[in-house]
Amino acid sequence: MSDVYYLFTDKPNLHHIFPVNFIKQSGIATQIESDSLMNIAYLSQITNWKISDKNPLDYLKEYDQPGL
Repeated sequence: MSDVYYLFTDKPNLHHIFPVNFIKQSGIATQIESDSLMNIAYLSQITNWKISDKNPLDYLKEYDQPGL
């Protein structure tokens, strides 16, 4: 299991910019809208896990750096 974990940590991973749970709790969109291509980005798996279900207004500040 650990071999697989480390193998995929830097591979592209689908990320919901507005996390599904965040959208569900806020009631601002439906499941279909949360899966819209406008709400999807590719990130490394590690970055995706670090972001988790955070509010995008909070986590985007952390990643607003040159070269990212």
